[in-house]
Amino acid sequence: MGNIVKIFFKKVYVIFWYIFLFIFGAWLLIGIGYNYFCKSTIKEDKAILISVLKETYPNSDYSLAREPYDTNRRNLVSKAVSIDIYKDKLHSNISEIRPAKGEWELVRTDWNYYIYVNEAYRIYIMTSNDSDYYQVTIVQNTWYETFSF
Repeated sequence: MGNIVKIFFKKVYVIFWYIFLFIFGAWLLIGIGYNYFCKSTIKEDKAILISVLKETYPNSDYSLAREPYDTNRRNLVSKAVSIDIYKDKLHSNISEIRPAKGEWELVRTDWNYYIYVNEAYRIYIMTSNDSDYYQVTIVQNTWYETFSF
């Protein structure tokens, strides 16, 4: 009886191992193909995000720590661009960092982040106690971003 149970668990283990290898291989091929064949659309999307971010948070209203940069996002589906806004006298609290232009709705708040949404984009405003700036990240408003944060 014990031998049969061992054989059963060994077969189940092998089946799950092959399923894992298949899914990992498919994920790898799709990711490499996406990066190779869609590189021009990725650059276009990031350029659009940078222009929307500069329009929403203009230099005249906010003191930027540096130019927009690519953020380290979790996957290939999500493309994001960020800027850093200094904490100064006018913006000493995270609630004072609001989009300057456009119709934005505040959908989620916490002590260290705010999320604003409109039809096309989603803005994450995050802070940490040890830094002297706020990180403002803009992404396209997709079904994935709705569940990701």
